Amino acid sequence: MLNQLKKESEESCYDIYRRCSLAVLNVGNEIDDTKQLLDEFSDFDIRVIQQERGIKLEVENA
Repeated sequence: MLNQLKKESEESCYDIYRRCSLAVLNVGNEIDDTKQLLDEFSDFDIRVIQQERGIKLEVENA
């Protein structure tokens, strides 16, 4: 499952994961238009990095 959340995966859940993460980070924001939010944060990226004792989330341009 973890590999499906990675951007590099051919058939991944990355896009859905990215959109959900952006939505969670924008809770309380007055903007409720998904398209507008995605346009405004088009350079937003989130990566899952597997580590020895779990995972690390690397967030850019949030």
